[in-house]
Amino acid sequence: MNGEVGIVSEKGTGSTFTVTLTLEETQPAEDRDSAANDLWRELSALSCHVLVVEDNLVNQMLARKLLDSIGFTHATVNNGKECLAYLNDNPVDLVLMDCHMPVMDGFDTTRVLRHAGFKEPIIALTANAQDSDRRECIAAGMNDFLSKPFKRQDFEAILYANLKDRD
Repeated sequence: MNGEVGIVSEKGTGSTFTVTLTLEETQPAEDRDSAANDLWRELSALSCHVLVVEDNLVNQMLARKLLDSIGFTHATVNNGKECLAYLNDNPVDLVLMDCHMPVMDGFDTTRVLRHAGFKEPIIALTANAQDSDRRECIAAGMNDFLSKPFKRQDFEAILYANLKDRD
């Protein structure tokens, strides 16, 4: 992020930590362009329950905040094994699947789900961004692919693209 982290510490006095980041300014939802506003309105009109399968707590929090802002209900699990257990008892409209997790990764989890007849969209959320990574996700049975870090509008667009035509 082209930033700096610093610390000044003096024994018996304390420490001062500094973080300097140059971040891109974002616009509030009401200041987005009309196409983004239209997409957000259509997406937020859908009633959906999303399962977030992610082992990183920061990524979990980000996904939950984005889903909350759209108005979707959601649940979060930490790995593929927990995902399978959750889906045994709970219907969902879409799964956001991290690819690399402990216990059971997203590729194996997706294969198991598809073999069991799970039809809902599974979207890969991964730090891998190569075309070969996308192909691996699709080959495992995932419907779509979003590389981290991602922009809010890309997140919303991929959700809409995979949810707009559901029954």
